[in-house]
Amino acid sequence: MTRYLWSILLGWVCVGVCAEPHQAADNPGNAVPQYQLAIKIVPAAHRLEINGEVVLPPSSATRSSLEFHLSSALHDFEVAVLAPPAGAGATRLVKETTIDDVVTWSLQPSKPFPAGEPIRLQFSYSGGEEIRPLFYIGKEGSFASSFETAWYPMAGDYDRCTAKMVFLVPRKHSVIANGRRVSGPQEEERGEFSFEVIQPSHLTFAAARYRIERRKDAQGNTIAAYLLKRRPGIGEYLEKCAQVKAALTQEFGPSPWRDLAVVETPAKPSRKAGLLGAAAEGLILVLGPFLDGDFNTAFYGHELSHQWWGVSVNGKPGPRGLFMLDEAMAQYGSLRAVEMVEGPDVAESYRRTGYPGYVHAGYVPDASAQAYLKTEARSMDQPLSALQPDSYGRQLADTKGFLVLDLLSRTVGREVFRRILQDVASRYAGNEISWDEFLEEVQKGSGANLTWFYQQWFEREGVPQWGVTWRQAGNLVFGAIRQPPPYFRAEVDVLLEGEDGQNWVETVELQAESTVFVLPAGFKVRAVTVDPRFLVPHRPPSVQPGRP
Repeated sequence: MTRYLWSILLGWVCVGVCAEPHQAADNPGNAVPQYQLAIKIVPAAHRLEINGEVVLPPSSATRSSLEFHLSSALHDFEVAVLAPPAGAGATRLVKETTIDDVVTWSLQPSKPFPAGEPIRLQFSYSGGEEIRPLFYIGKEGSFASSFETAWYPMAGDYDRCTAKMVFLVPRKHSVIANGRRVSGPQEEERGEFSFEVIQPSHLTFAAARYRIERRKDAQGNTIAAYLLKRRPGIGEYLEKCAQVKAALTQEFGPSPWRDLAVVETPAKPSRKAGLLGAAAEGLILVLGPFLDGDFNTAFYGHELSHQWWGVSVNGKPGPRGLFMLDEAMAQYGSLRAVEMVEGPDVAESYRRTGYPGYVHAGYVPDASAQAYLKTEARSMDQPLSALQPDSYGRQLADTKGFLVLDLLSRTVGREVFRRILQDVASRYAGNEISWDEFLEEVQKGSGANLTWFYQQWFEREGVPQWGVTWRQAGNLVFGAIRQPPPYFRAEVDVLLEGEDGQNWVETVELQAESTVFVLPAGFKVRAVTVDPRFLVPHRPPSVQPGRP
C-alpha cells in the first residue's frame, strides 16, 4: 500500500469518524461495524492492496476472541488492536477453518475485551489473483461484492456495515461503489475515488476504463451507465430503466437510493465468477451481452427490485422463508414491472411460460409456472416457507414463489398490498425482517384472516389441478369443477366462449372437491375455461363437454 493512500485513510480517521461506532442515519439503533478502507487496485497484477480500520459495536459480555471471515483469495492478513487499551498489546491471529472460499480467523487478545466498550482494530492484507463468486480483479475490469465473497474482513455474524472507502486506481480508470460519492473531479482525475456508506450495506465496487452516460429520471435523480465500450443505443436503455424504476417505485415506495448505476462487467471473467446480473446498494452489475441485445424488462425489473428486497430489506437468517423476501420478492417486482410497462397480456405470458430471453442468475431458464412444473415433476418440490439453501430452493422461489406473491397481492387487493410493502420497505430499510413477521404485517395490514392462504400456499407443496364438466340447457350452462386432494381454496374466473366469438366471464369460489356452477349464456357455448388469464398457479385443467 502506498504511503499516499494510507495518509488519506488517516486523514479520515483524524476527523473523528472512527471514534465511536455510529448508527446509519436512515436506520437509528442498528449498530453495525464501521469500516475505513483504503483500497489500491492493481489491475494488471490482478491484485488488491488494502489497509483499514474497523470499529466493532460494544458487547454486553466480555470477549476473549473475535471472529473474522475473509476470502481465501486474499492473504497476508494482519490485525492490530487500537482500542480499548485493555485489549491492546500482544494478540494472536489464528486461522481456524476454511470452508469453500471462506477463511475464518480468530483474533485472540492477551486480555479479554471488556463489555460495554467498542473495539477498534487496524488491519492490512492483499491478494485477489484468483476469481471468486462476484469477485474479479483484472485489466478488463474489476468487481467485488460481499454478497458472495468476503473481500474485506467481515466481523462475526455481521454481514452489513457502514464504511468510508477510498480507492486508488490507474489514471483514466473510474470506480463506482455503493454509498455516496464524496471525491471531487481533481481527486478522480488522479485516480482517487472516495465513497461514504451510511446505511448498513454489503460493500460492492467495480472499476475499469469506463465510458459513462447519464440521464435524469422524472424525479430528477440520476441513472448512469458505466460501459466498457461505446454503445450508441444506451440512451434508450436508460430511459427504459427509468420506466422500470418508476413502476417499482409505485409498487414498493421511494427507492432506498436516489441514484442508480448500471455497471458493465467483463463477460468472460464474470461468467467464471457466477455473475450474470447482481444488485447492490444503488447499482446493478450486468454483462455486456445484456446491454447489446434488446432491453429485457423482466431482467432489469428483477435486479432493480433487489434495491428494496434483499439489498435494503433482508430476511432474517433462519430455516423459514429462505429466498422468499429476496429472490421471490424481486421476481414479483419483475412481474409487476412487466405488467405496468408492457401490459397484462405480456404479464400473463410471463406467468405461464416465462419472459422471452430472460435467464436469471444461471438458475432459472424461464421463471414461470411451466418451469415450476418441471421442478415438481423431478420430485424436487418443497413448501415455500421451508425452501432449502440449494439450487432447487432457489428455483422454487423464482418460479412458484413469485406467482404466489402475485396471487397474495390480488387476494388482499393490489392497493392494499402496495401499501403494506411500502410500509415494510420503509420501516425495515437497512434491517432484517423474518418471514413470519412479514406474513404478520400482511395480515395486519389487510385486516383479513389469511391463515387459509398461508397454509395452502406456503406450508404445503403443489398447486391445484381442475377438471371441468359442463352442459348447456337453453340460456344456462350447468357445470362442475373438480379437484383432487389436497383441495385448494381459490376464486377463479370461468370463461364461456361462444361459437360466433361471444364470451361471458364470472367468478366462482372453489373450496372443496367439487364446485357446481350455473352461468347465464345467451349464445351457443363451444368451450368453458377455468382461470383463462392464469391468475392462480395451477396445472393445466382437463375440460370436457358433457353432464356435470
